[in-house]
Amino acid sequence: MHSAQNTLPAALPAPVRRYLAADASGDEAAVAASFTAEATVLDEGGEQRGREAIAAWKRRTAAAYSYTATVLDSAPLPGGGVQLEVRLEGDFPTGVATVHQRFQLAGELIERLEIVPVAVARDLLGRRALVTGASKGAGAAIVRRLTAAGATVDAVARSAPAAD
Repeated sequence: MHSAQNTLPAALPAPVRRYLAADASGDEAAVAASFTAEATVLDEGGEQRGREAIAAWKRRTAAAYSYTATVLDSAPLPGGGVQLEVRLEGDFPTGVATVHQRFQLAGELIERLEIVPVAVARDLLGRRALVTGASKGAGAAIVRRLTAAGATVDAVARSAPAAD
């Protein structure tokens, strides 16, 4: 169960407003519908690709935790996205967490959402990294850590990553 605790900033793009309303109401189908067909969500070290995976992620999250979300601040991101600072309170291990939710948009839908704890989020925000050998092992782990720390990562490798 989720609920919003405050009035949203007026300047938020419509797709972000729809996502937040759907998340607050616990409507996983509406959450997934706010994303493009091939959208990506990064959260808790995991990556969800596509609407079905995003809906499954929301179902897992709702089954595991009850929480309330309060939007504390918002700021534009390069390329037309927006970053929210959100305080979460609930029955997860720490009880309270502040996260950045970084939305990249494609028209009237969300193309990418990264949810990163604030303690990690500020380290590499706005930085760009190039990782070679990124399809497996240490290279793949480095890509995940850099992304979690806020960097935009260009990953290259001789072979495609293994399917999960």
